[in-house]
Amino acid sequence: MGILDVDSLSITIPSSRGDLRVVDQVSLAVESGEVVAIVGETGSGKTLTAMTALGLYPTRARLAGTVRVQDIEVIPPSGASDRLVRGRIVAVVLQNPSTSLNPVFTIGQQIGELLRTHQRLRKPGDIRRVAVDYFREVELPRPDAVFDAYPYELSGGMQQRVLIALALACRPKLIVADEPTTALDVTTQAQILAMLKRLRAEHGMAMLWITHDLSVASQVADRIAVLYAGAIVEMGPAGRVLREPEHPYTRSLLASLPTRGKSVRDLAGLPGDIPSPAAIPPGCRFHPRCPRRFAPCDTIEPAQRWLDPERMVACHLFDPPAEYTGTETP
Repeated sequence: MGILDVDSLSITIPSSRGDLRVVDQVSLAVESGEVVAIVGETGSGKTLTAMTALGLYPTRARLAGTVRVQDIEVIPPSGASDRLVRGRIVAVVLQNPSTSLNPVFTIGQQIGELLRTHQRLRKPGDIRRVAVDYFREVELPRPDAVFDAYPYELSGGMQQRVLIALALACRPKLIVADEPTTALDVTTQAQILAMLKRLRAEHGMAMLWITHDLSVASQVADRIAVLYAGAIVEMGPAGRVLREPEHPYTRSLLASLPTRGKSVRDLAGLPGDIPSPAAIPPGCRFHPRCPRRFAPCDTIEPAQRWLDPERMVACHLFDPPAEYTGTETP
């Protein structure tokens, strides 16, 4: 069993437009020390899927399936499991540090609360010493000064490093990283990615990385799960998914990436928008935008097919319904 095991997770939210299935039969696992990236467009359900590892989801949501963190069952929910998991096993690094840090408390006060809770430190001198060590570990300049600073006194990159230090202070076995470099400039993003790779190697932490950017996933992930409209459509080792994408959606995402030697004219945009949970199309949920759709895609939902023990894809191109066997496909 991995650090995180998600089995057939579905999340349904009641609304004035009916019951909205925002996450649909998602299954994935994160092993000890592994980085798994969930990739997809905005609105695909990436963050909601990942936050269930912390027991965080809309209060009105109806849940099905199971989520286990180590040997603790998080879904179905219980208050006791949440307290055992949050901070002690799983920590989170969010994408916007300026809204994640409390502006009225110093950085030292905020990390001090974590150190008192999770490391049982009590003496102010011990708290400062350990906090400054974490600040050095995340390569913050003048770590003593950072301890006494307020969030507004730090740059965006420094604030993100503080959030990572806060996560490390919990001594987690799994970090949920929700687009942690999106709000940063390219240079700072590269520095943060390099630092997180180093910290992962030094601490042996697993990570569940949420991103819309396959180029970021290529730098950090061991495995990639591609999410579309709440469902996983492709999953496998990062190198194989990026070099040999099987699902048309994954191919479209990669075709839209700028790469060395590719001109702007060569970039292929993906027409249309990801569907609202209130308007998931029948059949394959990607078929209205798919350049390779054929007869069954409009009406029959494709099953997830394991091409080998490591590689999964949900597409009729690989597993056409019996009545369409032999039908020429694009």
